[in-house]
Amino acid sequence: MNVKLNFVSRAIVAIPLFAFIAFQGNAFASDSNSQPYLITKREIPKQYDRTYRFLEFIKDTKTSNEAFDANKAPHWEVTEILSFIANNGVTFTDVNGYINGHFSTAVIRKALISRKGQIFITFAHLAHIYSIPYTQYSSLSFDSIHDGVVVHIAEEYDLTFKNEKGLLYLTDCSYKMLEGD
Repeated sequence: MNVKLNFVSRAIVAIPLFAFIAFQGNAFASDSNSQPYLITKREIPKQYDRTYRFLEFIKDTKTSNEAFDANKAPHWEVTEILSFIANNGVTFTDVNGYINGHFSTAVIRKALISRKGQIFITFAHLAHIYSIPYTQYSSLSFDSIHDGVVVHIAEEYDLTFKNEKGLLYLTDCSYKMLEGD
């Protein structure tokens, strides 16, 4: 049992340290040829600028090189996040079953203000994943749908934004990455 504990303890220290060193090395890359998967610039279709502004607003600029920890999520201006959310709320789905269902803006507001619960954790995780500047985590692609757009964040998340009175609002947040063994 002590052997397992020591291994786990070492892994807990070593993994974030390795990630930090790897990210620091990448931060000094002089050109995109030396770091082909590093995202240094994003080309966003003009009609989807609002979706990009949402992602940039929630982006976690301080912990992208660390392991995910919801407690370290940015302290967002909740009113600003809610300005991107559909009037009737958001449907969350998670392939792992952590969150599945439709939640009103009032419930979302409460979760974001209290910084507790699966809705908050989902926003924190989305922000963390989007903040990692490598294509395998945060590349963006867009699929136009009849009343909006689906934004694909690598293989991690699909966000559906639908048009309400001329603006795109988040209506669906789907986490697609199967976790575990």
